[in-house]
Amino acid sequence: MPRSIGKKGSKFLWLVAAVFLTTSTGWSQVRSGRISGAVHDSSGANVADAKVEILETATGQRYPGTTNGEGEFQVPYLPGGTYEVKVVKQGFISSVQSGIPLGVSETVRIEVILQVGGTQTVVNVTDSGGTVQTESSSIVGVTGTQLIQALPNVNHNPLYFATLQLGATPRASMTQVTGQNSFGIGINGRRNVSAIAINGGGAFQNDVQVDGVGVVGSAWNEAAVLPNSEGLQEVRTTVNNYSAEYGRGQGVVLMTTKSGTNEFHGSGFWRHRNDFFNANSFSNNARKIDRPGFKVHTYGGTFGGPAIRNKAFFFASWEGLKFNEGLNFLRTVPTILERKGDFSQTLSNVSGVPTPLQLFDPYNVIPAGTNVFQRAAIPNSVIPANRLNAAALMLASQYPMPNGPPDDVYNTNNFRRSATRVYGRNNLNSRFDYRAGEKHSLYFTGGFTFGDITHPLTFSDDNLNNSIAGEGFSRFIKDRNPYFSVGDTF
Repeated sequence: MPRSIGKKGSKFLWLVAAVFLTTSTGWSQVRSGRISGAVHDSSGANVADAKVEILETATGQRYPGTTNGEGEFQVPYLPGGTYEVKVVKQGFISSVQSGIPLGVSETVRIEVILQVGGTQTVVNVTDSGGTVQTESSSIVGVTGTQLIQALPNVNHNPLYFATLQLGATPRASMTQVTGQNSFGIGINGRRNVSAIAINGGGAFQNDVQVDGVGVVGSAWNEAAVLPNSEGLQEVRTTVNNYSAEYGRGQGVVLMTTKSGTNEFHGSGFWRHRNDFFNANSFSNNARKIDRPGFKVHTYGGTFGGPAIRNKAFFFASWEGLKFNEGLNFLRTVPTILERKGDFSQTLSNVSGVPTPLQLFDPYNVIPAGTNVFQRAAIPNSVIPANRLNAAALMLASQYPMPNGPPDDVYNTNNFRRSATRVYGRNNLNSRFDYRAGEKHSLYFTGGFTFGDITHPLTFSDDNLNNSIAGEGFSRFIKDRNPYFSVGDTF
């Protein structure tokens, strides 16, 4: 059964939370599977007190069990993996069923038929024709390691695998592969990549968990942590009739990270995308603006193995992403004449008609009727040199000079500039499993998703007239979302 953590453990967790400043830290719900079944003899009679031994083949960990008076057995709190089930009873030939896949939060039931004979003889069953869950009415879709590695996933979004389940529908924005919010960086990016509607519900009404700990943000209920797909064991999507342990949500997306095994394993990867085959936009072609740059680098690796053979295992995965988004600025800057106070060539929009701009003198008023006065027009809209303000001239001089012809009849949009918005993301996911005893296991899992966005300035870096081409009022966006959890069963 799950065991609660004492006060000392709670104090330690609060210390970790204070250090990491995380919104995704806590003692996780223990996510484990269960193997149950029934043992009969060849006549169909129940076989009581048979010894059941369940072996996780990758780690060598063994879990014991015994059949009751009705021949039933149940072994809970099993980590996801591939299992072998051995049943031994005096006077019967031992039975071994191997290659039994077990997912996290899954119950697998098997049937065992024992033949009369000596226990020295063993009947091996390597292909049982599959297993069926009959003890839960939940509608669940599972994407395992093999599919995660085989299916194309352009943006390396782990939540993409949740949309493979019937009833889980991604928003159109989630399918974008080149937009600025396609990579899960920043609040808008994370909203985009986790916009899944389940059974017709809202896109942000789901519970998202990593190794049993909730990792949704507090603002939009979006996924705050995006594990490296290379380090995922499975993505489990429950769309209906989920159990009370999940507590809330239109649906539940449970991502489980890989565990280490008795063998050391590692992997590395690097992916590159660029604008070489991208088409330019219609508006850019019309304005003779070059195709914006687009370059994405995704890289990382995994490593895991035994810390103590058959007892303690570790696994870690890391993924980095760099994305440079090309931007084209189209602005209106003062002309050479306007910088001198000469607005004689400046046009204004009067009911859609280009009209010469008329300036008025705020310090010179003339009668325009009884007790009515108006400002006097400045001849030809040229401000006299002795009326020019030094501070205004300085600010005007800070604008760059026009570098192209205006693109409309009002002589506006005379400055063009290409710049780059830089995105970066780092994901770290780690897990440590420890078998403390025959019926006592611990696991520690933690990591983070860190995102950074650097917005370009409209003009040069030291220009006083810069505006920020980005979200809010900050040029530098830092998105920090660590998580940490502990699972304890005995």
